Amino acid sequence: MYKIDNLNLENFENIVIQFPSNQLHQAQTVWKQLNQKYPNKRFIISGDPLHSSCCVNVIGARHIKYDLIIHFGEACFSEDHSDKIIYVLPHFEYDSIQLINSIESIEQSSWVLFDQKYDHIQIDQSKHMFLSFQGKVYQKQAQHIACGYYALELRKQLIFIGSEESELLQRFILHFEYGQIEKCYIIDPITFQHKIYEINQMPLIIKRTKQVEDASQCNCFGILINNSTAKYTKNAYKACKQILKKNNKKYFTFSMNSLNEAKLGNFPEIEAYIIISCYRNSIIDTKTYYKLIITPFQLVQAFSDVRYLVQSDLSLFQQEQIIEEEDQIIQMEETNKNVQCTALLAQNNENQLIALDKIFQTLDFYKTRQYQGLQIRQNIEPADLEIGLNGIASCYEKEGSK
Repeated sequence: MYKIDNLNLENFENIVIQFPSNQLHQAQTVWKQLNQKYPNKRFIISGDPLHSSCCVNVIGARHIKYDLIIHFGEACFSEDHSDKIIYVLPHFEYDSIQLINSIESIEQSSWVLFDQKYDHIQIDQSKHMFLSFQGKVYQKQAQHIACGYYALELRKQLIFIGSEESELLQRFILHFEYGQIEKCYIIDPITFQHKIYEINQMPLIIKRTKQVEDASQCNCFGILINNSTAKYTKNAYKACKQILKKNNKKYFTFSMNSLNEAKLGNFPEIEAYIIISCYRNSIIDTKTYYKLIITPFQLVQAFSDVRYLVQSDLSLFQQEQIIEEEDQIIQMEETNKNVQCTALLAQNNENQLIALDKIFQTLDFYKTRQYQGLQIRQNIEPADLEIGLNGIASCYEKEGSK
């Protein structure tokens, strides 16, 4: 599933190898292979606690003085500091000839989107076989838009090579405005079965539209920071706060790596949560949660009167320009604060006197009570130390007969 022959680790000593939680059983095999190839290196196995196991657990690796992190599995490449990270993507074999035959019936020029499991198609000879279909696959302006897929110039159709449940496919469809992509062909390279979807009829689009409508009616939000080490977390958090403040919405901030319904259910006053994470972790099956969970992009759609520029991966977005009305609101708020501070100055002085009186009453209580606490230098005789038992709790050494 993974190819590690091309890894060059000569310049590193302490190396953390990180696997998704559902693939930790493969970590021991890879660890043995790396130890055989580099016997003088130190390899530490680390798990990934996040939702989709696509983010690098940088915080966990910082507890060890590591020189390099090798992340195995599907990745989102959302880390801010990637100079000490190597990504090893999954490698799945496929029959390129049969795969090409399965798309011969597609006549219109289309996008070609590969799931990360088949990312090696881009560097394999089969990519040239795909591009040989001049009338079917348009290749004038090839470019990488995000990790894990090879994109061509925009057309009305999309050919996706991978699974229907892929987060990458869902995020790609949600990226574009409705109408730019009309039809989607999903081809599984293993079974070579393909499905055809009309974009406006996909359950994902209908569900997301309903969530936007529900979010616009909420008054109290919770901002969930799911990945604090991502490079866009700070900007996304600031933008969410600006949108909520402008629309007079109440919000709370939470930091959670692993989400579950028990944690989110502890705050009944919150009507909807805004999750700030990578593009894979942002897509959550909300059937298991009692509260609405939306992305920052859906928050922008719910309160569309604020103008924001949405970049390619939807998790990155910045404010396009500062609206003059926002500056006026801020100035009015500062003026009101100054007036309120002047009006409350006398009241604050009176409150301080009341607080001091309560403090003195508390001190008088401690002076009159009988128990005064421990005395200084009391019980100064040294205690006798004894050698305890060795072993584990179920079977101590030299414990004797029971």
